[in-house]
Amino acid sequence: MSIGEQLLAAWNALHEFVQACGLQINTDKCGTLAIGGELHGNVPRNNPRWGMLELSGEGEWSVHEATFQTFLEETRRHASARRAILATVSLYNSHLRFLTSGLGLALDLGKSHRRSVNQALRRFAADFFGPGVGIVAGLQQEIQQRYLQGMQITMLPESWIYWPITAGGLGLHSALVLCGQYQAAFKARQKEPIAVPPDRPPNWQCGDPRWDAFYERFFLQLEPAKPKESVVMKTLVDDFISRGQEISAGKQSGLSDYWRWILSIFGPEILDSFGTFRFLLTDLVPLQLIHEQLLQASSLDSDGI
Repeated sequence: MSIGEQLLAAWNALHEFVQACGLQINTDKCGTLAIGGELHGNVPRNNPRWGMLELSGEGEWSVHEATFQTFLEETRRHASARRAILATVSLYNSHLRFLTSGLGLALDLGKSHRRSVNQALRRFAADFFGPGVGIVAGLQQEIQQRYLQGMQITMLPESWIYWPITAGGLGLHSALVLCGQYQAAFKARQKEPIAVPPDRPPNWQCGDPRWDAFYERFFLQLEPAKPKESVVMKTLVDDFISRGQEISAGKQSGLSDYWRWILSIFGPEILDSFGTFRFLLTDLVPLQLIHEQLLQASSLDSDGI
């Protein structure tokens, strides 16, 4: 039986099962590919989709453009209904978190997938308020118009936008930092590739240890890369954690790899602009005004996704 005939048999069996349950298949959300063969019968002719990804005839996963554009437009619509700056940041962070899941950021699905996902996340940040109007530029413009009119300070530094909210920043999550973490992890894994088994015994799809090991690799999530900290930066990070323990009454025990990247990348600009990481007194952090959900999303003990 050819690949196409096997797919048709599986499709018919699925129809029979669903009909026996009194349900109906939404064919608009179904897709079929016969990699190395031809399709037969009335199977769906769309490419298979998973989340916001699409599988091509070459066996490569990439971002499904129409789904991504719909998500971006819906996000913009929700953002336009937010008046408060922190509400916009919270919405962006939550939608970015959903997007990284829908795009499989933490999965190793090949070079084409990694390249496509990185491009989509960059576009999400760069076109958040509209084509060419990024999330950072949009927030800076809104803050300048609302709060900095007539003041000597004309624009707050970009680093402050990404700085943790409990440390005096806006706590915006960086799509580029997330991309960089997983790109580095992806490259590290590529240095130890698993060879495709040379043959296909009768039990190759179920029970063959070589094929099991080959496919098991695709189920392992990438571990985001950790930053290398200098002696000076480590001292500042330790002080940052100590300050966080003061604010959280000892609940903060450490600092996630994502937030360590934020301190490593944006810390020098913060020091140049404010002279210290402690530019906001702990007594002035409005913890009672920051919603519990916002604090959880911005937790310094958890990653940015």
